[in-house]
Amino acid sequence: MLLPSFPEVPPHLLRTARPLTFQPDEIIRCKGTHADTVYILLAGRVRIINEFASGDRYVFAIADPPTFLGEYEALAGTPYYAATCEAETVCDLLAISIDAFGAWLQHDAAAAFSVACMIARKSWPISDEYGQIKYLTVQSRLLAYLQKQLPPTDAAVRLPMRRQDIADAIGTSLKTVNRSVERLRAEGILSRPRQDRPHTRTMCEGADNGCAPKNIGILRHLFCDTRKGAARSF
Repeated sequence: MLLPSFPEVPPHLLRTARPLTFQPDEIIRCKGTHADTVYILLAGRVRIINEFASGDRYVFAIADPPTFLGEYEALAGTPYYAATCEAETVCDLLAISIDAFGAWLQHDAAAAFSVACMIARKSWPISDEYGQIKYLTVQSRLLAYLQKQLPPTDAAVRLPMRRQDIADAIGTSLKTVNRSVERLRAEGILSRPRQDRPHTRTMCEGADNGCAPKNIGILRHLFCDTRKGAARSF
């Protein structure tokens, strides 16, 4: 079965849409705020985040263009957004009202089917992995996350990312990530980049005591057995 991709947005809807641009780390919408807008992501990457009263954050999905943000709330009829959307890179979006979005799908069966397919593609990975994070140690979660970032190569690679981003992605605190990183460094799985190499601002942002960049540096070969929570390098 050939499934449709992104639906063609009708001209009358585009004429009423508001173009918006968000810089990295800017909030597009907040969890718990009134749901009145559906966004069309045209360019950039967006973090989908669940925020808790304790202050902890969990990035459970990344949105890439073209896609909708807010279509769940529009079709579920919920009065508030269920998650926070935060720009990971510079993002260009179009904002349309939930009422206009709903009216479009009611009168365009092909578009409604296309949006349903997009929602299913978004939901399936979340359903497939639901609850898994609760049964892994933090170190296993960290290694599993880093494995997903590896390119298809046997060479050591540099992964420039902030530790806070990693904490958000694996559902733990920055302090816990710091401890896990130091443990993996001691085991020889992770190493810090050589200090004489140039670093971009993003890679070095939030340095510890002015010398240790808050990013994971070079990741060597690693193996993570998520069922047993064991890890080894080879």
